[in-house]
Amino acid sequence: MSDDERAYAFALSGYGVPLESPDESVTDGLRQLVEAMQPIPAYVRNTRFDILAWNPAIAELFVDYSQLAPHERNTLRLMFLYPPYRTLILNWEEMTRGLLAGFRAAMAQAPDKAPFLALVEDIAAHSEEFRQS
Repeated sequence: MSDDERAYAFALSGYGVPLESPDESVTDGLRQLVEAMQPIPAYVRNTRFDILAWNPAIAELFVDYSQLAPHERNTLRLMFLYPPYRTLILNWEEMTRGLLAGFRAAMAQAPDKAPFLALVEDIAAHSEEFRQS
């Protein structure tokens, strides 16, 4: 059982530590750190897996997030709804299982589940694979 799967199991049993609602802000210091990591690909995401900041290296590797609408800048959404991600990710199925476990654990611990559920509904409306996961 992975750490994310274990966290999810604990959260379901009522022993999870509540997390804050997904933050959508990035401090200047964190933004500078991501930029300073160039040429190493780096990004910042919140507990809902929204991509909040990134450097040019990761934009070159995956996608230029600045070209996406803010609601599309979500790792889970991109994994299921953005076909080029599949070609870039080795062991895509294994990666999505781990990603989903982490997302479920974060959602189980979140005091406000509405942002998580809205994302789930959005992805499920467009992805049969997601609905079956």
